[in-house]
Amino acid sequence: MVNVLKPGDIFPHAGFFRKDNYPVHSEMIEDGILIFIPIFSFEQFLIQNPEIG
Repeated sequence: MVNVLKPGDIFPHAGFFRKDNYPVHSEMIEDGILIFIPIFSFEQFLIQNPEIG
């Protein structure tokens, strides 16, 4: 399966909180900005800001 994501879409959009390797990969078809948020940091952010969830 191939998904073409649009600006603002998140990858991975399923299985974000998995502790093992995510079973898919992605490639950029044009220049863009990649933002990586470690799971622990994101979990702490959600705990401190429950209104975001």
